[in-house]
Amino acid sequence: MGAAPFVMGWSGARQASLSAEGRALRRHLPAVRGRVVTLLRSAVRR
Repeated sequence: MGAAPFVMGWSGARQASLSAEGRALRRHLPAVRGRVVTLLRSAVRR
């Protein structure tokens, strides 16, 4: 139960930084970006 707010706050902060990080990752390693998106989706499902 205590993990829900933590995951929400983590995903929110992560998405904010992903806007900048995602651009760099897309240029160099699209596979890594896909992996990050998958991790975010799995975290949101929890």
